[in-house]
Amino acid sequence: MSSDAKDDVCKGVDAIGFSHSVSSAGIIKISFKSRASFKNVETCIALCKASASKHRVRLELSISALRKDVVMSVRIGGKRPLENGSKTSDLFDGKDEFYDRVDTTINTISKLEKSVSKTVPADTEKAKEILYRSEQLKSMDGCGERAIQSFGLFKKKLQGNDKSHLLLAMRINTGTAVKLDDMVRVLGGAWADGALTTEDKLDGIDGVELPLSEEAKVSLEHGNHPLLVITTIPE
Repeated sequence: MSSDAKDDVCKGVDAIGFSHSVSSAGIIKISFKSRASFKNVETCIALCKASASKHRVRLELSISALRKDVVMSVRIGGKRPLENGSKTSDLFDGKDEFYDRVDTTINTISKLEKSVSKTVPADTEKAKEILYRSEQLKSMDGCGERAIQSFGLFKKKLQGNDKSHLLLAMRINTGTAVKLDDMVRVLGGAWADGALTTEDKLDGIDGVELPLSEEAKVSLEHGNHPLLVITTIPE
């Protein structure tokens, strides 16, 4: 029964120390405050899938920002109703423009790499593949708009490490929920060492700045933060 599965998830979340609430529609909302490591999110995913499998019920997991908190929504049982949603305005007007932006960014980094080492590192090509796949991340509000508002690639030295790593940052449209299964699939091998946050920086990683759409700026003024995905591209 879905009620038993929900009870198991709530007890499991309490046991690992995260706060949660249950909406009037029966959706469990797990809060990670302003940041959530991939590891902690993966722990909650495993907990939810184990409960759904045990009780043989349908499961849908999504991630979004709720004001300043990173929130994982757990829908157990039943199909998700189709919701009406207005068109989301983002910084990419079409698929071709999105891919053009990816190509331009990758070409710029490749030229810099070649000027230093004469070769393009494997992580640069992997970043390109991830960004191409990221176009598949869609809003769950029923309109199916692209979830990515903006992205950036940064060469950074991580805390306690002298070697520079290629970091990928992707900003999700404010108030947009995306399926966790889709996010994990899009990131692939980069779903290992990273985090989701409503802040503009993480410990040891500064200077990650991405543009905001006009709608996102207005929302931010009202305390609604967009979700930022930051991860290390594997070599």
